[in-house]
Amino acid sequence: MKNIILIGACRSGKTTLSQIILREFPMYQYISRDIIFDSYCNAKRKYASELSKNTGVVNFDINVNIPKYMVGFLYDYMVSDYPNINVIVDAGDITLTEARDIAKRNKKQRDIIIALGYPNINEVEKIEQVRRNDGVNDWTRAYSSTKLRKFFEYQIEYSKELEKECSKYNVIFIDTSYDREEKFRNFIKFIKANNS
Repeated sequence: MKNIILIGACRSGKTTLSQIILREFPMYQYISRDIIFDSYCNAKRKYASELSKNTGVVNFDINVNIPKYMVGFLYDYMVSDYPNINVIVDAGDITLTEARDIAKRNKKQRDIIIALGYPNINEVEKIEQVRRNDGVNDWTRAYSSTKLRKFFEYQIEYSKELEKECSKYNVIFIDTSYDREEKFRNFIKFIKANNS
C-alpha cells in the first residue's frame, strides 16, 4: 500500500476522505494537520493565559508554520522508523510544492498526493453545501454567511489554481464542487485497483 498525502482547499473533504480511507483500509495510520494545529493553539492559549496571570504580559502569537513542520516531521519519522506501516497525511493547507517535498523525502517513493478542491462552484452554493453538512464542531458554524462568502471566494480561486498546478505535475485532483460522495467512492475503487 502507498502512503497518501491529502492537500487542498478548506472544507473540500480531506478529513471526510481520510475517514473513509481509514474505514476501508484500517492498516493506515492517520496524521492530521488540524489536530496538530488545534493542539498547538490550545497549548499557546494556556501558556499565554499563565503568562498574563503571572506577569501581566499578553502574548498569543501563532506561528502557522509550526503545524506544517510537525506534519512533515511526523511523516518523516513514521516512514523512516516504521517503513512497513502505511500513513494517511491529512495535510490541510500545505501547498502542492510542500507536499511534493515531503513525498520526495520518502526514499521508497510509496506516496500518492491527492489534492481536493471545488473550482466549479460559486461561493453562494458552497456556503449552502457547508451549512447543510456542518457538524456540531465545524468552525464554519460560528461565521456569518457574509464572512464565509469572502472566505470561499478565496478558496474557490485557490482550487482553480491548485487544479492547474496538479495538471502540470500529474497529481490527482478530485473536484468536490458537486457529487463529492460519488467521487470519494470512485477514489476508493482507484486505491483498491492501484495501491500496491
